Amino acid sequence: MYETNSELAATLAKLESGRLINPPPIMPEDDYWPGLMLGIQAAVGTAWWIATFMLYLKNDSTNTDLMALNGGSILPIGWFWERVAEPNGIYNYFAMGLLFNFIFYLSSSVIELIAWLFYLNN
Repeated sequence: MYETNSELAATLAKLESGRLINPPPIMPEDDYWPGLMLGIQAAVGTAWWIATFMLYLKNDSTNTDLMALNGGSILPIGWFWERVAEPNGIYNYFAMGLLFNFIFYLSSSVIELIAWLFYLNN
C-alpha cells in the first residue's frame, strides 16, 4: 500500500534534524508529579476534614449559632459529639452524618497525608 520514498525520507530527516519532536520520557525515579498530585489531594481532604468540625455556615442571617444542650454556643465538633447520643433528639441523624464524615475523612485523607509525608522523607 505504501511505497518507500527515499526523497521524502531525506526531506523529513532534514526537517527533524535539530528539532526535538518527541521529548524524552521521564524516568520513573525522576517523576514526582503523581506523588505531588496525591499529596495535594490528601492536603485538600485534610483541610476539608478540619473545616467540617470548625466551621458552621448559617442558611440565613436570622439563624442562631449552634447551641449546646446547656444553652451555650458550640463548634460543630462538640455539637455532633453531644447530639449523637441525645435520647429522642431531632438532630440525631444529622449528628451521625457529621460523625461519620469526621471518622471517614480521618481514616482516609488524614492517613493519606501522613503517608505522603513519610513518602517525602524517604
